[in-house]
Amino acid sequence: MVQLSAPSSAVLGLLVAILRPSSAQLIGTLTSVPKLPEMVKVDVTNAGTGNVAVLAWNNVFDNKTISRPFIITDGSGAEVLTRGGHVRYAGITNDHLINLAPKETFTRQFNVTKHLASLPNAPATTKAISIDLPHEFLGLVDHTGDYRINPAANAQLDPSGNFIGLGDLPKAGLVPIILQSKPLNLTVNIPAGQVTDKPIRGDKPLATRGERQGRSGMYPWTDCQGTNLTRAMLAINDSALIARAGINAVKSLKTGEESPVAHPYPWWFGKDSKTDISRTRVASVLEHLQDSAEANGGTIISVRCEDTSGVCNPGNVLAYHNIDQDNGVDSIFFCPKTLKSMPENIFPCTDKSGAAGNGYSLGGLLVHEAMHVAPLTGINMAPRSSLMNKETYGAGPAHQLAVDNPKAYLNPDNWHFMASHSWDLGFGEGPWTGKPCLDKFSKPGEETPKA
Repeated sequence: MVQLSAPSSAVLGLLVAILRPSSAQLIGTLTSVPKLPEMVKVDVTNAGTGNVAVLAWNNVFDNKTISRPFIITDGSGAEVLTRGGHVRYAGITNDHLINLAPKETFTRQFNVTKHLASLPNAPATTKAISIDLPHEFLGLVDHTGDYRINPAANAQLDPSGNFIGLGDLPKAGLVPIILQSKPLNLTVNIPAGQVTDKPIRGDKPLATRGERQGRSGMYPWTDCQGTNLTRAMLAINDSALIARAGINAVKSLKTGEESPVAHPYPWWFGKDSKTDISRTRVASVLEHLQDSAEANGGTIISVRCEDTSGVCNPGNVLAYHNIDQDNGVDSIFFCPKTLKSMPENIFPCTDKSGAAGNGYSLGGLLVHEAMHVAPLTGINMAPRSSLMNKETYGAGPAHQLAVDNPKAYLNPDNWHFMASHSWDLGFGEGPWTGKPCLDKFSKPGEETPKA
């Protein structure tokens, strides 16, 4: 995990900025491509009078990988699960911004069917859907000349370029940028869901790649060799242990009992964690993750050790999720420098900023990325307009999100921290014996969460 501490003044400053209306205005238009019903053309125009630089993180402006660029609903208004790449950034640089001058238009075409997914074992279906763009982005407004992101928002790297810690993202000074658009109605074919084995609970993770490849679940790809193979296997095994701890923590609460403040579950899921139905849902998602990580059925996910898409450089990316274009399998890619520099074993907290991995372990990072795999979770994770269309990275902002937003369960870091913190407290195997992570988080009159 990242270091746990009270939200900084910079974080609070970002929250104030997010609540402040933006003078910029983007206009989005979605149109069908003639004779190609699955293709959609997207135009986004800067309708304001000043320059706008939009953060191209996992959204329609991202030219490398696309993580759910659309909000998609069916005829009844229910959300349709979507798939697509997701990049786990460690810091913001100038290269992550797309600049639009006044009246300038950004244009792109998408194959919508590549961003749809059915639940595992579901058949292909033709469906009437409505697609729209998120209505809020982050960026810089009315800047003149060359803009410069504060270097403090960049990822912390050592002289060799290895990852040391997360950048202080709020110091980038980004503000909300509002987009107006109208939904586009389409009739498209939703591909069949992945075929998976019936989940069977297992006692221990399988130990070899060969055993894993013969069964459904998570396994290291052949590009993981030598030390990287060992690290990938440890990450998979650790993600199973972390998930199991989260399951045990959720199930430790009695039916109908309101979650105590000191329990890790409400600490990370807040208002949405007080009903039995939400507990059941969270436990179910973590059980699917554990099944996959133990190769006992569940969603097929390959863990990769080479940056085949060229996303990792220059060092501001930790890992990313993408769909294998050859076989349609969800794949999680560890960036090579992440594999080299991040702790192998579960490491839920750190007492000083800048420690290796900034509190993240490879297993914890794998839990985060797995939360973006829609066939596994059955939930579309961030970015969402309801979460200010940005992922909340880090323990402080994730906890604050649980306090402020009833949909904190849509943020992957909240799952990662809840499950890792549960393991830290002894709900799973091999509890952490160091100093409790959340000492610095306790507010006056509140206890530090404990098992």
